[in-house]
Amino acid sequence: MGLDAHNRQNFKARLLEERRRLLRSLEALASSGWLDAETGGIGELSSYDQHPADLGSELAARQVDLGLQQNTRRLLAQVDRALERLEEGSYGICEECGRPIPMGRLLAVPYATKCTACAVASEGDGAAAGEGGATAAREGPPGSLRRRRPPEEELLSPPFGRCSRSGPAYDGADAWRELARYGTSNSPQDAPEEMED
Repeated sequence: MGLDAHNRQNFKARLLEERRRLLRSLEALASSGWLDAETGGIGELSSYDQHPADLGSELAARQVDLGLQQNTRRLLAQVDRALERLEEGSYGICEECGRPIPMGRLLAVPYATKCTACAVASEGDGAAAGEGGATAAREGPPGSLRRRRPPEEELLSPPFGRCSRSGPAYDGADAWRELARYGTSNSPQDAPEEMED
């Protein structure tokens, strides 16, 4: 598919605007202070007197920020690659099969380097290859959550995630009671019933 000069200019303008937007997002993430010490988000000088749940919430927020940063960098690399392909004259041609990428796909995802069929095929191959091929096919349709379960779960046995058919069930509440006998991080206001003994 040969793009005319007008389309080339339009796609270049869209890609450059997307690049600016992604760079602004990276700057905003960096300036939000998420790279500070672990206590940066909770406003404390020390984590010593903090409840573990507060620090857990902070950790979860930092993981989200890190994921956003990684995704933004990945998208920025795709935009840069699309700009390179535009300059080379190969923009709009599928990297896999060499056929033209439909205009509708380019309008929706201007940094696309594969046609829809090749993109779907490469995503499907990655899920099946990562989980053992035939086993993954039995566990659910392509793209389903069942196909994306980690292989470590296959090794789990009762009491975690499965019930015992031969005896009484042992679940997460039973495991918690056993572990709590050795102590928890709860303070008196968190669990007043523990202090009655």
